[in-house]
Amino acid sequence: MTPQSGLPPAADAVWTDGSVGGSGGGAAVLQPSTGRNFSCHVPSPSSSTQCELVALSLVGQFAPPPSMVLTDSLVSLQLLHSWGRRSLRAILACPERAEVRRFLHHWQGSPAPPVLVKVKAHDTLAIQIGDPRACGNDLVDGLAKQAASVSGAAVGCADDMRFADAVLLQDSNGGVITDLDAAITAFWWSARRSDGAARRPSWC
Repeated sequence: MTPQSGLPPAADAVWTDGSVGGSGGGAAVLQPSTGRNFSCHVPSPSSSTQCELVALSLVGQFAPPPSMVLTDSLVSLQLLHSWGRRSLRAILACPERAEVRRFLHHWQGSPAPPVLVKVKAHDTLAIQIGDPRACGNDLVDGLAKQAASVSGAAVGCADDMRFADAVLLQDSNGGVITDLDAAITAFWWSARRSDGAARRPSWC
């Protein structure tokens, strides 16, 4: 899924946006051609990027699926585009990995995944001249802000725990490894000690 820019919206295009407010975050997706939209509250988001990625996941609610998705979140598009080339360390360090994996899982194997298009955020001049890309972004921004202002549990985008960790690492005792650097260092020293013991003469 290579992100694009500057493309005119397709007839069935949808816009997505995420927002962080005082009571949490919000995510929304809007299809102006039909007026259909989905939104949800995101309690205690780790970042605005998490809300943006939740919004992108809401695209899966549309049937038939749209051929184009427009978003103003460059960070989200970069995460989705580079995910398959990221190291284990980078995956474990990404707080939004559940949302990234949920989106990619939904479209995996799809014969026609949507084209992802980057649009400029809050482009007042483009809105004034009626640019559909900017107008769609402005409308969905309002829906996301509204969803962020509604406190309570998320509706329609509950976290699926099977996506929460791309890889679950365990040590030799079955404990979950949360500090990858410390685990690698401990393993290296353990291997060095074992190698030293193996090389030591039996009469020592």
